[in-house]
Amino acid sequence: MLAHTSSGLSRSAPTLWVTLGDLQIPVAVPSLDLTEQFLEKSRAVSEFKDGLTQDAYDDIFAFFAELLSCNYNYVRFTPEDLKQRRVTVSQIIDVLADWANFIGTLASLKN
Repeated sequence: MLAHTSSGLSRSAPTLWVTLGDLQIPVAVPSLDLTEQFLEKSRAVSEFKDGLTQDAYDDIFAFFAELLSCNYNYVRFTPEDLKQRRVTVSQIIDVLADWANFIGTLASLKN
């Protein structure tokens, strides 16, 4: 799974490109609500080093599906879609790190 930032769709549309197997997803700038959820979830994810409960595992996939669903192709993702694509928690954490950098870059440009 790869993630990289570009403004490939237009100058006014910053994009984080995420690759899941043969699918490239142009993730859009998220809503403020989704960004706040990310901050809450990222704190919880950092606590999973010692173990991952089933509820936490399901929450990670649900959040990641919501994040990927915020895209310029208007494709909805579900946790089940991601699990069928054999996405791992490690891959999700890598993309979330890229996503945090993407949001941080946009925030610093805005200020």
